[in-house]
Amino acid sequence: MTDDSTPFVAVQEASKAVVKNEQEYDKVENVSEYVKVARKNLNLILFDLQKRKIALDTLINYSDGQKMKLLFNILDKDHDGHIHATELMSLFRRTDAGMTFKQSLEKSVTYIALYDADNDSTVDLEEFKNIVYRITAEADSNFHEMCEFIIMSMWFSTNRNTAREDKIAKITSGAIDEKVHQAVEYNNTLADGRMRELFSLFDKDENNEVSFTELADGLYKMKDEKFWKHQESAMDIFLMVDEDANRTLDYNEFVKMVLNILHAAQVEFNEVAEAMKDSVANRAGMDSQALEQAKARYNHEQDLIDEFKEERGIKNALHYAKLHKLYDIWDTSNDGLLSYEELVLGLRKYMKTNNLVAMTEETLFTMLEFDKDEDQKLDEEEFANLIVKFAKKTDQNLHELIDFLAVLSLTENDAKEEEYIKSISEQANQQIKAVQNYDPDTGIYAPDTTEEPTNEPAAEGKPISSVQGMKGKRY
Repeated sequence: MTDDSTPFVAVQEASKAVVKNEQEYDKVENVSEYVKVARKNLNLILFDLQKRKIALDTLINYSDGQKMKLLFNILDKDHDGHIHATELMSLFRRTDAGMTFKQSLEKSVTYIALYDADNDSTVDLEEFKNIVYRITAEADSNFHEMCEFIIMSMWFSTNRNTAREDKIAKITSGAIDEKVHQAVEYNNTLADGRMRELFSLFDKDENNEVSFTELADGLYKMKDEKFWKHQESAMDIFLMVDEDANRTLDYNEFVKMVLNILHAAQVEFNEVAEAMKDSVANRAGMDSQALEQAKARYNHEQDLIDEFKEERGIKNALHYAKLHKLYDIWDTSNDGLLSYEELVLGLRKYMKTNNLVAMTEETLFTMLEFDKDEDQKLDEEEFANLIVKFAKKTDQNLHELIDFLAVLSLTENDAKEEEYIKSISEQANQQIKAVQNYDPDTGIYAPDTTEEPTNEPAAEGKPISSVQGMKGKRY
């Protein structure tokens, strides 16, 4: 933007000053200080409104191209020349007073996936134009008026993210970008004629659905392909993509299934499309014994759903069956319990962009909050409570969150990060046990020792929260 952008920069600076001054209310200690802050705040608000009036007068004389660029710059908060889903969501929320954080985020992911031509999980200015054109058409308006409406909404609308929601968006930004990438990939693959041909090869009885036995037979034919190192996990994930729980996969579910397999193997569909079709069309299928084993595996999963329905009265048993499978994947020691190490390794795949040290400490507090029987591990019920609460806290659909975690669980952790996590796990377990056994009356931490754990820092390169900082707390 040219120097004509000065009024709009002034609006941003004035708004920041108002927000900064409002934080001073938390520091006041008497009536006199409160009055001073209130007066200053009122003056800043009046100054802010004056700058907005000047900006609106200037906006009237802008060309459509200038308005588009201005709107793009308002949304591009980190000024990297691209709009991410976490930035675009403010447009939808500011222009729709009834839209929630979750709804605005989902809409942002959908729109960026539709117009992200270069598959970078963001939109640049040219791609962003298509989003604005679509919004204009949906509102039965014209571009000139719509652009002004959006810009004014960005300045004046009170419907915006809370500080907590902004923090959630920042923490999960990497995972959100990955969702956009997967949505782009899904849209492209859904329309790919080769995928439709592959579906037809699986669908032997031509009823436009793939049964479990058809799936098992088709997957078996691809067992020698380079992407087939996750065969067992791919079989497990059948129930997770069978969204309507009717024991078959329609075309959309089938596409998700294939992409899940390829995602786990870090292979693109374009790379293996022809090989997949050739394998299913020309190779021998499963023998009767192998097919019976596959059926038994599938029946076991269905029995889990029935078991949860009968014994726990779960209204949506499919969620719990999926949680059971996710729990099994994270339980790498196969002891039926999740240790601190296993929990960190599982969560790390979802929070790869977070600071690793901070995340290991946060997970320590998570163990303290959800380990109700205080055995320094999470059983399946404790794990379920953790995931359900996390879904609510981040305003995510539980079904979709579990699916996403399951897919990410098929990827590998960074080797150095995994080594670091393993190196601090024993110390973390000791910290957790000490806090759980802390007796505030005697000041003794563990029943088998009278020596209070020290506050000395961990070995170099192995920071972890001190027990002292967690005395007497329950989370």
